[in-house]
Amino acid sequence: MKTLLPLAALLALLIAGCGGGTDGAALEEARETFLKGNEAFALSLDFERQAEAGDPEALKVAHLRAEDAVAYWQAAAKTRLDWPEARRNLERALIRLEQLRERKKEGTKRKKAPKKKDEPKKKDDEEKAPPRKVETKDLPAARVLGLLQLLEKREQLKRLARQKERSKRSVNVERDW
Repeated sequence: MKTLLPLAALLALLIAGCGGGTDGAALEEARETFLKGNEAFALSLDFERQAEAGDPEALKVAHLRAEDAVAYWQAAAKTRLDWPEARRNLERALIRLEQLRERKKEGTKRKKAPKKKDEPKKKDDEEKAPPRKVETKDLPAARVLGLLQLLEKREQLKRLARQKERSKRSVNVERDW
């Protein structure tokens, strides 16, 4: 909640400083700027996903792309007073930028923490272990038929439940034929 107050103040300043510019070329330029902000924000989200997957440099790039989105949307929001989408996107980008800064700080704190020698193995180490051999046995034909019959009964119950639900929804529907 602490970060929203400065964001609201920044948005108020942006709205107060908006210019006019109603000619076609200026509107087209503002639209292009808005779309560049959309692209930068989408790239920021993509790089953030890559960072979650383990890419250490991706978080830095995500932060840079979020800053680009803020800059583009700020420029777009300044061109027109009646552009709520640009202001909304600017607010989203500022919130995302703050979240990325916090993640960056957490990441540096994690890197500085020394590893203990007595730490148990992580799941990554377990995944690298060779897979265990699993013995498979063929089921008797009677058991397979029993399983197939059980599955067929369950499918029939599902069909009946769907039909009942469909009939409940279509009770008050006026037919036009």
